Amino acid sequence: MKTDIICSITPLGNVGNQIIQMMVAKTLEKYSGKIFFYNHLCPDFGYKFNSNMHEELLNSEDSLILRDNEIKNIHEIADKIKNNGINNIVLDGYFQHYSFLLDRDHYKNSFDILGIDNDLHIADNEILINIRAGEICNGIWAYPLVPISFYKYLVERTGYHPVFMGQIDESYYVKKLKINFPYARFVSSGGALRDMVRLRAASRICIAISTFSWVNAWLSEALEIYYPILGLLHPNVMNGYARCDVNLLPVNDSRYKYYLFPIIKGEKEDRYFHRIKKIHPLFKEVPQDFARFLSKNKSLVERKKNVHYENVDEDWYISQYILSAWEISEGFYVDAQHHYNEIGKMRGYEPYKKVAIDHYDNIYTKISKFNHVTQSSVCESSHGLNVDDDAKNALSQAEYRDYAFHTNFEKNPWWIVQFEEEINLRALAIYNRCDDLHCSYRIFPLSVEISTDGDNFIEIAKIQENSENVSILRTSGLFFIDFKEAHKAKFLRLIIYKQHEALHLRKIDIYV
Repeated sequence: MKTDIICSITPLGNVGNQIIQMMVAKTLEKYSGKIFFYNHLCPDFGYKFNSNMHEELLNSEDSLILRDNEIKNIHEIADKIKNNGINNIVLDGYFQHYSFLLDRDHYKNSFDILGIDNDLHIADNEILINIRAGEICNGIWAYPLVPISFYKYLVERTGYHPVFMGQIDESYYVKKLKINFPYARFVSSGGALRDMVRLRAASRICIAISTFSWVNAWLSEALEIYYPILGLLHPNVMNGYARCDVNLLPVNDSRYKYYLFPIIKGEKEDRYFHRIKKIHPLFKEVPQDFARFLSKNKSLVERKKNVHYENVDEDWYISQYILSAWEISEGFYVDAQHHYNEIGKMRGYEPYKKVAIDHYDNIYTKISKFNHVTQSSVCESSHGLNVDDDAKNALSQAEYRDYAFHTNFEKNPWWIVQFEEEINLRALAIYNRCDDLHCSYRIFPLSVEISTDGDNFIEIAKIQENSENVSILRTSGLFFIDFKEAHKAKFLRLIIYKQHEALHLRKIDIYV
């Protein structure tokens, strides 16, 4: 078959993400009337990925590069492909938006699972509850664990017997599940493809906070699908905080029953259980029309333009003031910053936990002179014109509202300062972004490294989401590290060891 266009897709995340990417590409193929050749990492469904081809297309001026937030209207993009003589497309994003998808029947032939039989029979009086635990038990902000009390309510309300299937390896969360449901069936994951078959064969499904769970429940013939509007599955969380326009509410599908939660951040399981104990109510059933309202992502209180909003520690604020977490979840406000400046301030709420660090100025001396400051790259979001110009902003006296410097999205982004002479590094104040919750989490894990020659660096601290290091004080987007003992250094480097990330901070103070 002759192909009109090469469509290359950046492989991001797990197979659930990759299927959604592929479905969006097939939507563009359908609407544009063109025939696509797919370069995509989805071998279980017959698609192969050539990384060299992908890099070539990604860097070609002749390619149409589509990234998250650049597709506002899928029909407009399809018309551009159809009418502008485009031969190469690169989908470089997740594109997790329900409005980008056709009817689910359009995709079934593309994602048929052959050669694997369903080994899990779900009786008429049972409900399949997909469990995602595993790595999220250690805390991933957009992937909170589904509270066990919700499952208890669901089972009591429906009268169905629960069958828990998925990541049920030993953890505190799974242990609590088994204690609360001693007569339930627990079925371990059979791997991605087998779990897909199981989900698609079930008549009743409660999905996990997972694109894998979401996409396979949606492609299934299930009669009832129970949807917790929580974490990644809540459009206000992703749009309000991440600015990446994730909206997976299937508001035109009558099979879905929706349960709304307040804004809750995923964190290490023991801390998570402690946090949700304070929340009453923890969830409530909402009608489809309410889900449709949330999917429009328009807050009832308008966010004012050209008005200075004070910065807010998003994480601390929503955990401290549960009413704010509900009001944001219910669509009254966009995020914690919006909430605080519009109503929280009048209620007497604080924007962040007040912890004084001024006394460190009497103990240590803040460095004000530097030999050279630079960073790994710049991008369209950078304030400076080049790497040196952008990097030095972090050491200025001014504290930027959003960020002082911004690298590109790349492998292992870094920022580095060379001192005029070798110093005895005693403390470090790193002011993270706090204007956007999703962006603020890009800092994790940040390695703090020093060198005496500029070539050989050693790590002396690491800032992690759930760091147990008591020497790291965290408040209002600030990480203050007291090293206790001096470290000799001529160079200081901050680096994030990830395959694809950006480094951006508001301010950096260095103490000797």
